[in-house]
Amino acid sequence: MKKIFLSLFFTLFLLSNISVSFAESNEILIDDFENYKENSNLNGQQDWKSSSNCGIIVSKADSSWRGKILRANSCYYGQQSSKEYVINVSQKMNSFYIQFSGRITAGSGNNSCSMIHIATSDKKIIGFGINHVPSLGINHQLYFFTSKIKKHGKALSANTWYDFRIEIDWSFVNDDNQIGLATFKYKESSKDTWLIDPSLENLELKFEELPVFNRLDARLDGISNRRGELDNILMSYGTNNFFSGCLQYLGNPLSNVNIMIIQTGEYHQKATLDSQGCFKFFDGNEEKPFTVFLRKKE
Repeated sequence: MKKIFLSLFFTLFLLSNISVSFAESNEILIDDFENYKENSNLNGQQDWKSSSNCGIIVSKADSSWRGKILRANSCYYGQQSSKEYVINVSQKMNSFYIQFSGRITAGSGNNSCSMIHIATSDKKIIGFGINHVPSLGINHQLYFFTSKIKKHGKALSANTWYDFRIEIDWSFVNDDNQIGLATFKYKESSKDTWLIDPSLENLELKFEELPVFNRLDARLDGISNRRGELDNILMSYGTNNFFSGCLQYLGNPLSNVNIMIIQTGEYHQKATLDSQGCFKFFDGNEEKPFTVFLRKKE
């Protein structure tokens, strides 16, 4: 590999004891809810916002190997909370994924679900998870949807924790010059092998241009004893990147900071450090030195 010369400049705030590390894993933990107030509404905690306080709650799981989780409250249908979370994608991302754990409990009750959405500012959405609408013949089934796709898949067992993952190849371009190819994977949380429902494989997302997602939604449904539950939201940008790492300040992840790389003759690239202080840039020229600027957000 060619040697890259790196310069770092930190502006508008003083940093000391800062460490730059290149993560061994490309997986980023977005949220596991362990630092949240138990038996309280999700609304108002860690920047999550809901339309009502009668909604998703933070609860202790009934499994010894799982800590705090999100659970649908038994007050009304269609409970959704959202938080700002920026995901910049690149056409060099051929192994991006977002993942979470979820289940629908067994018992009395009607409609229920456990789902995650990511959305753009112009309301383009990718959503996935498990859905239960018995009046429509939908019984604990995999569900994937976008603004252009709505598909149910294999039926799963109630009261069982599953890991759900959407893998997206953003390098895919169809004959109409539309972008994105998605596959829905799932497995029981206690097992290692990922499974694929063939009806939810290689789905063309048909984005006209590369999206910038800026909102994360947790959607849970359920009343009485049949409720959706959700835990451990993860993401990976994949391995095909030019420059990536994680920054810490005094032992804590550096957040609320913009990062920019500059190379002579190349376009400037900007990103925002995520909640773990991590960043990834997918484009760059390995023949040229580059400069990295960090700037505290206003």
